[in-house]
Amino acid sequence: MSFEPPRKAILSPAQLEWFQTSDTHKTVISYIETLNEVIVGAKLSDKCEESTAVKAILQILDKVEQVAKDTPPVENSASRFGNPAFRTFYDKVNELSPALHSEIPSLPQDAVPEISVYFNEAWGNRSRIDYGSGMELNFLCWLICLEKLGILQENDHKTLVLRVFWRYIQVMRVLQSAYWLEPAGSHGVWGLDDYHFLPFLFGSAQLRGHKYIRPKAIHDAEIVEEYAKEYIYFACIRFINSVKTASLRWHSPMLDDISAVKTWDKVNSGMIKMYCAEVLNKLPVMQHFLFGSILPYNGPPPPDSSTVDSHAGHAHPHAHGLPMGNVNGGIHPETQRMSSSPSLPPIYIVHNSTLENFLLYINKQSPPSPDAFTPNSSPPSDSTPDVDVNMRGLYAIPQSSSLLTTPPSSTFFDKQDFEDNHNVEDVKLYIAEDIKHRVRILLPTFLDVILGLPPKEFNDLKLPGKPIGRVKSDEGFKQSWNHYCSIAREGSLTPQGVPVFSTEEDLYRPLVHVICRALDIMFDGKPPLTFFDSHRKRVHGSWSQRGPDFAALPSHLSLTTGEFDGMKKWWPLFLYILEVKHHNGFALDWFYGRSIGVGPEHTKRPSPTPQDQKKKEIRKKWKRKASSLEEATETHSGSVLGPAFSDTQQDARASTSASIDDNDDEVVPASKRPKITDAVDEQESNVNETVESPASTTISGEANDTQIQVASYALDMLSRGLLRTHTVAILVDTTCLQLAYYDRSQVVVSQPLNMYGQDDHLDLFLAVLYQISVQGSMPHMGLLPTSIPNFTITPKSQVFPRIEPYFYQSSEKAFSGSMLHLDAETQLQIGDVIHRAHGVIGRASIVLAATRIRGNWGLELGNDAVVKISFPTTARDPEAHLLKLARAKATGKHAWAMEHLPQVLWDKEYSWDDLGTPQDKLADLLQQLDDPQTPGVPAYERRTLRIIVLRRLHPITELTKPEDYAQVFYDILQIHRWLVDHPKVFQRDISLANIMFSRNKADGTVRGVLNDFDLASRLPLSSESSSRTRTGTKPYMSHELLKPPVGKRTCHLYRHDLEALYYVILIVCSHYEDQKQGIHKITDPKRCIYNSWFVGSHSSIASEKRSALAQDHLSIQQFFTGFTDILTYLRSLLMIGYQESDANTLSIKLQGDDSNFQLKLQLFKASETQAEHKFKEHSLNDRVTYQNFQFLLSEGFKLQNGSPKRMVQRYPDADVLPLNPRDFDPEGDLI
Repeated sequence: MSFEPPRKAILSPAQLEWFQTSDTHKTVISYIETLNEVIVGAKLSDKCEESTAVKAILQILDKVEQVAKDTPPVENSASRFGNPAFRTFYDKVNELSPALHSEIPSLPQDAVPEISVYFNEAWGNRSRIDYGSGMELNFLCWLICLEKLGILQENDHKTLVLRVFWRYIQVMRVLQSAYWLEPAGSHGVWGLDDYHFLPFLFGSAQLRGHKYIRPKAIHDAEIVEEYAKEYIYFACIRFINSVKTASLRWHSPMLDDISAVKTWDKVNSGMIKMYCAEVLNKLPVMQHFLFGSILPYNGPPPPDSSTVDSHAGHAHPHAHGLPMGNVNGGIHPETQRMSSSPSLPPIYIVHNSTLENFLLYINKQSPPSPDAFTPNSSPPSDSTPDVDVNMRGLYAIPQSSSLLTTPPSSTFFDKQDFEDNHNVEDVKLYIAEDIKHRVRILLPTFLDVILGLPPKEFNDLKLPGKPIGRVKSDEGFKQSWNHYCSIAREGSLTPQGVPVFSTEEDLYRPLVHVICRALDIMFDGKPPLTFFDSHRKRVHGSWSQRGPDFAALPSHLSLTTGEFDGMKKWWPLFLYILEVKHHNGFALDWFYGRSIGVGPEHTKRPSPTPQDQKKKEIRKKWKRKASSLEEATETHSGSVLGPAFSDTQQDARASTSASIDDNDDEVVPASKRPKITDAVDEQESNVNETVESPASTTISGEANDTQIQVASYALDMLSRGLLRTHTVAILVDTTCLQLAYYDRSQVVVSQPLNMYGQDDHLDLFLAVLYQISVQGSMPHMGLLPTSIPNFTITPKSQVFPRIEPYFYQSSEKAFSGSMLHLDAETQLQIGDVIHRAHGVIGRASIVLAATRIRGNWGLELGNDAVVKISFPTTARDPEAHLLKLARAKATGKHAWAMEHLPQVLWDKEYSWDDLGTPQDKLADLLQQLDDPQTPGVPAYERRTLRIIVLRRLHPITELTKPEDYAQVFYDILQIHRWLVDHPKVFQRDISLANIMFSRNKADGTVRGVLNDFDLASRLPLSSESSSRTRTGTKPYMSHELLKPPVGKRTCHLYRHDLEALYYVILIVCSHYEDQKQGIHKITDPKRCIYNSWFVGSHSSIASEKRSALAQDHLSIQQFFTGFTDILTYLRSLLMIGYQESDANTLSIKLQGDDSNFQLKLQLFKASETQAEHKFKEHSLNDRVTYQNFQFLLSEGFKLQNGSPKRMVQRYPDADVLPLNPRDFDPEGDLI
C-alpha cells in the first residue's frame, strides 16, 4: 500500500456535497456508530481487556500529558485565551511523534508520516492556539487509520472508548486549562461545550436504557457529582460546571435544551444525527479535514486557491453581515439553516470613526506620544492619518508606553467586594428588581423625549427626497425588507429546495442587510454607524462570558483576516445594542407594569405567521398521533435543537418557560406577579387580545427573559469603561420592534409595534436608525465627555475628567491600567475594580484601586488611593461634604474620631444638565407617576456624577487576631454614634465592605474605620425621602427596611444601623475561617448558612432574618468562638424587642447563661409599669440601644482560654448625647 501525507481537499460547497456520499464519510460515521453501540450500558469502571496496541496508545497519551506538564504556561497578560506556551508544546509533540509511533507494535514505519499528521493535529491549532470538534475528529481518524492498518481489532472497541478516548479527553482538559485554548468555530453548535462533541455522543450511549437517570438530571449537582465517575456525559457536565459560574441555560444552551428530551435513547440518536449535520456537513469544520491514502478523497477539484480564506473556519456563513459599501439592492442568497440558541447575545452598534481609531491602534499607526497624557494636552497632530478630528482621544495606549509598563500594585483591592461576588444568575435578581417598575411609552414619544426627534422633524424626514423618504422609495430596500419578512414569517429553503422553519440565527444576515441598506441610502454611502454580529465572542472588560463574534464592517476599512482576528471588542466601543428574537413579538413586553399614553388599541399583538400556523398543525398532529411522534417530528425543523432530537419540541418549550428567571416569587408581590405563560401557546389563544387596563401585569416567559437579558447588557454598557448617563437598546422580535432606555433612575420601554404590512411603523424603525446615527458626538447617546477631549459641549459645561485610554489593551478588565486626569494637578493610574454595583438603578458606585502619578496631598499619605465614581441623586448630600463636616468636629477632646474616619484626598461633582441629555424631558414626562415603593415621591430622580479620591484603607478580612475584630466592631459602634451626636451625620449603610481598619502609627494597634458615606444624611432627616432606593446593603439591612410590616410606616431609625452591625458580626463569625494572612470565606456553600441573604429578594431575605432571630442555634466558626456571648445576647435583644413591638407588650426574659449580663442588661430596660408604659418603637422599648450594644461589645468578648477581654473605649460616656427620636422620624409616628 502506498501512503501519502494527508491534505485538505474540501474548500467549496460542491466538494462538501460530494463528501456526504463518499466512502470516507461512510467510514467515519460507521466507526462512530460501531463504537457507540458497543458501550451501551457500559461504565467507566467496567473491566476492559487492554491489548498490546491499546496499552501502547495509553502510554503515548501519558507521555503527551507529561510534555504538557513539562511545558508550563508563560505570563500572558495581553490576552486571557491562547497562551503562547502551547506552541512550544505543539512543537515538542511533533518532534516526538515519530518516536511515539515507533512504540506501537506492528505499525508499518512507512505509514507513520501519514497517520502521524492526524495525531499531531489532534491537540489544537498551533497558529491560532485554539481547539474544536475538528481536532477531536482528527483523533478519531487516527484511531480509524490504526484499525485500517490492522493494529486495532474489533474486540478493542469498548476499550477504545472507555479507556483510550476518555484518556484523550482527560489530556485535552489539561491542555485547555493550562493554555486557555480558544474555542474554535462556534461554541454551542459544533461543540456542545466550548470544545467537544463526541464525549457527549458516547456518554449518552452509556446511559441508554438506564432505569433511573434521566437527561434532566444534569441540573442536579449531587447527581452530576455522583455519576461523573462512571459516565462520560456527567463527567463533561461536571467539568463545565467547574469552569463556568452561571447556569447551563446561559453558557451551554444546547445542553440545557437537550436535557428536556425524555429518554437517553432519543438523546443518543439525536446526537448522531446532529454530528452528521453540524460537524460532518459544515464547511467551516470540514474544510480542515485531512485526506490521505487511508481516508481518501476522490471528489471534484478545489476552486481557485486565491478565493479561499485559510481561516474561514472562524467566519461562520450564517451570521455574516454585508459590507455597507457592497449594498446594491439585490437579495442575497437564502440563509442556510443553523441550530439556534434560545438566548443569543445582541448585535452591537459602534461608530465607524471609533473603529478607525481602534484599528489604527491595532496596526500601531501613529500612536499618541507620552505628552498626550499630560493634563490639558492637545490631541494628536493633524498629520495622523484618517482620524476623525471630532473623535480624537479615543485611542488605546500602546503597550510600549513607558507610562503604563508597570502594572498597578497588587493589593487586597484586587479582590472583589468580599461576599458581594456574584455570578450571572445572582445578578439577574438585581436586574429583576430594577426592571420591575419599568414604564411603557409610545414609540413616537420615545423618539421625542429620549432620542431627541420631535414629531415635526420626524414628519420632515418622511418627505420625498429626505432620508426616510429616499429609503422607502428605493427598490433595493423594498426587496431587502420583503426578503427579511419572508424569512421571518415563512421560513427559508435548504440548498436542495426543502422548506424549513427559520430560526433566530436565520434573521441576522437579512436584518443586517436591511439596516445597512437603509443607512447607506440615508447617508449617501457614508453611514456613521456600523452594525456587527456579536453572538459568538465575548466582550472584554466584563467578567461575563459573552460578546461579539464577528462584524459587518465598512468595506473601505479593508480589513485583512489577521487584523480582524486580532481585534478585541470592548464594552466602551459600543453605543447601542440591538437584540434579535424570533417569537413573533411574544418576546417583547406588551402589557407589564405602568404606562403613559398607551391604550388598548396599542396592545394588539401580531396574528400568527404562516410559519406559526404550520407549527400549530404539527403540534396537533403530535397530539393525534402520539405513537408516531418521531415520524411527525422528522418533518419539523423549527425546534431549538433541530430535527435531530425528535421528541423535544414540547419539552424544550416547557423548559424555556420554566427557566426564564431564577428569582423567587417575592421579587414581585403575589398580587401583582406577572402571569408566566408559554409564548407559543399565547400566540394561539390570545391573538389580537387587548388589555383594558394599561397597568396589566400579563407577560410571557420569553418577554420576561428578554427584559432581564437586555437589562444585563445595559448594566455592562453603563459600568464597563466609559462613564455614561444612559444607554438605549433596540429589540427586534421577528417583525416587531421595541426600544428600551436605561439610566440609574428608571427603565423606560416603548410600546411594541409590528412593522409587517404597516408602513407607518416601518417609518418609526427607520427614524430610530437615522436618529441614533446622527447623534454620534452628542450627549443623547449617553456618553459623558470623560475620555473625549474635543467632545461637543455647550459653553456652560464644566471640564470633565479624562480617562485615557478608555480601555487598556493588555488588561482583561474595565478601567485597569488607564490614566485618570482629574485636573491639572491630579493624575492617577487606575488599578482593578474593587467593587461594582450589580444593578442598573441606584448610585451605581464603582470603586477602583489607584496609584498617584501627581496629586496635592502630602507624601506621608502615600501614593496608594481609592477612586469612587457614583451617580447619587442631586438631593443627596455629597459624601465628601459630610466627611469634611465630621473631620471639622474631630478636634480637641473629639480628636480621637479622626483615626476612625476615611480621609478625602480629592473630590468633585459634575452635572450634565446643560449637555442636552434626555433626563430633563424624561423627568417632566414621568412626573405624573408616583414611585411605587414610596407613594408621593416622583418616579424619576435627577442624578449627578460624583468622583471622590480617598486614602487607601485595609479590609477587616486581613486581621489575624479575633480580639482585633472585636476592637474594630466596637470602634465602629463608637464612631457611628459619635457621628450622630456631634456632626449630626447618619451613615445608614453599615456593611462588611464598609468596615475597614488602619493601624496607629505610634503603637501599631488597630483602629476601626467606618467607610462609605454615599447613603449618609444630615440629621434631622427630611420628612421627604431623598431616594426611593432602600437604604443599606441587602444582607445587613433590618427586615423592617427590607419589607415594612403591613399597615406600619417604617423609616430608617438609629436602631436599624445597630441591627446591621449585628448582622455584620454574625456573617463574619459564621462565614469566615482563619487563614495565615487573615480570614477567608468558607468555600462550602452548605456551611455558609446566610448565603441566601446576598442573592435573594428583599421580601425573602426579610422573612429569613425574622426566622434567624427566633433560632437559638448560632453556627460560629472556631476562630470566632469568643463572640458567642455577644451574638447570643444581641440576637436575644433584637428578638424580644421585635416580639414586644408586634404585641406592644413587655417581656423580661433574655436568653443567655451569664447572670451578670442578665442583671446588667435589665438596668437599661424601660419602666415595666404597664399602665404608664408607651412602647418606644425607636429603640424597641430600650432593648436595641447604644448602651446595650456598647456593654456587650466592650465586655462580652472572650479569648480562646475563656477569659474576658475588655476592649478600648474611644468615645467617653460623658460625651454621649441623648438621642432625639424626631431626628430620625420627623413625623413622630415611631416615637
